[in-house]
Amino acid sequence: MSKRTKRARSVNQRVGNEANRRKLARNDGFVAYVMDRLLYRLGRSSQADELYLKGGVLVANLVAEPHRFTRDVDFLRRHGPPAPDDIRVRFDRVLAVAVQDGITFGHVRAVLTDRALDEYDGGVRRSGGQGINR
Repeated sequence: MSKRTKRARSVNQRVGNEANRRKLARNDGFVAYVMDRLLYRLGRSSQADELYLKGGVLVANLVAEPHRFTRDVDFLRRHGPPAPDDIRVRFDRVLAVAVQDGITFGHVRAVLTDRALDEYDGGVRRSGGQGINR
């Protein structure tokens, strides 16, 4: 068994155990783990001072028992409008941070779409996949 496969199995087991402890569905446990690892990469990247955490993930980290599980991470940009090309470059830098945590973001599609939530809030959305190394 390769070192990479062992790491993937270890991560799989630990995430499953933590999901059980927190009374989350196993899939939600993996979503939470991937979001945590994304935030870790952001903190270690050159973009740490440029993007601010907001929304459900921020609230969940401030209260002991979150009201509900959130499946996305929201950020505010420190300076300037959320231009899709600029956000793409910034996120590519975050995702490029090398971490030995069993998560790969290498195949995330650079799909950014403008979205207007209401007349006061606009933004871009990045979607894609991620996975545990196998």
